[in-house]
Amino acid sequence: MVARLLVAGALVFLSGDEVAGLIRQLGSEEFDRREEASQRLDAIGEPALAALRQARTDAADPEIRRRAGDLVRVIERRLAGERLVLKGHTAKVVGLAVSADGKLAASGADDHTLRVWDLATGKERVLSQDKGLFWSVALTPDGKAVLAGDYDGGVRQFDLATGQVVRAFGGHTAAARALAISPDGKRALSGGYDKKACVLDLETGKVLHTLTGHKGSIMSVAVTPDGKLGVTAGDQEDRSLRLWDLATGKEVRRCDGHMERVMAVAVSPDGKTIASGSWDATVRLWDLETGKAIRTLSHPGQVHGVAFAPDGKSVASGGLDGAIRLWDVATGKETARLPGHDGSRVGEVRFVGPRRLLSAGEDGTVRLWETPP
Repeated sequence: MVARLLVAGALVFLSGDEVAGLIRQLGSEEFDRREEASQRLDAIGEPALAALRQARTDAADPEIRRRAGDLVRVIERRLAGERLVLKGHTAKVVGLAVSADGKLAASGADDHTLRVWDLATGKERVLSQDKGLFWSVALTPDGKAVLAGDYDGGVRQFDLATGQVVRAFGGHTAAARALAISPDGKRALSGGYDKKACVLDLETGKVLHTLTGHKGSIMSVAVTPDGKLGVTAGDQEDRSLRLWDLATGKEVRRCDGHMERVMAVAVSPDGKTIASGSWDATVRLWDLETGKAIRTLSHPGQVHGVAFAPDGKSVASGGLDGAIRLWDVATGKETARLPGHDGSRVGEVRFVGPRRLLSAGEDGTVRLWETPP
């Protein structure tokens, strides 16, 4: 590795061996030498992060581990953090969606409003304001429409250009708690408090299939990247994940293991792994093909949102503890932590790009974050 470092306006190249030497110097017997190494590594910043992260856990010298850990936190804070706070809702934000191009977000809240946000400017547009509570939202892949599920069980499709409802779907007799749209934009999957999921035809407005089997409310849904399978997550009555063939409406697999209600589910970009978050204070990773558990990640407190990064190498979780945590999918280790919503519960989380993340909070805000490299 060769790191590029700007010093006094000149570009200086620093090799990996030199970074390793500075990390060893963190354990020097001389205080001034330790301080010098800390200052130089801090100035190097991002190019030294990988080596510092390894040193904070693997170095034999406790002083090196301590100083490396301090440097990781300082550099990550500088490179990552809150970039935008979207204010407008006056109550808990429950539903959150991001457009495929990362330019728009949609949110639904307990303040009876459905809002669309320009993520470049932070400007909002109130798309609907009525007696309903909008608890689930999803944007079509072409960014031209938004689906919204309400507390009464209705699912409506709004045209973003006009703000008008172009379709209204039946199917649910209680709150439409969750929504996801297939990558081709032709079908949607909804989940409700009536223990049912529905496959919706977005071109005709028809309910293609009603999926039954959960013993309690469905709290979250997802669609695989190929659009063939849907995943539903149940509450405390059965605590299971179920996979469905969206063409036939048949259940093909289930995943059991959570001890409390499952609040969130996501599918990796390669379609091989499912992530689920639960009130049992865990994020669990599952093999989609077999339904078997791969790994359990311990998140302090209830988990309310999960999302895969675009490269599938990390997963984000948010929950009752108020923090947003990033996890390495391959190792199960926590790699970073974002402060969240000033101590209030974090609900949905959604990646906007490789290093940008949206979160919805009980404080009524939607926040845009830069994640550490």
